[in-house]
Amino acid sequence: MLDQVGRINPAHGGDTYSALRAAQALASGAAALRDALALMHGRGESRLHAGTLARALRLLDGERRAGRVAMPPPVNRPPAN
Repeated sequence: MLDQVGRINPAHGGDTYSALRAAQALASGAAALRDALALMHGRGESRLHAGTLARALRLLDGERRAGRVAMPPPVNRPPAN
């Protein structure tokens, strides 16, 4: 999902079609995550295990992928009168 947010990221520019495709994939990923969490909740699981999640994110190269998500620098605008 971080890859998809990185593709939509205004700091990286790009075109509307690729941003649209990334947003569609992001929505699909969010729905899959929601379904997985609903299943876990339905089975009575009440906690996420931070250590396991952190190891999984490291294996998936989460820090590099999260680095793709950035805001562009602010635009200097003249003061309003």
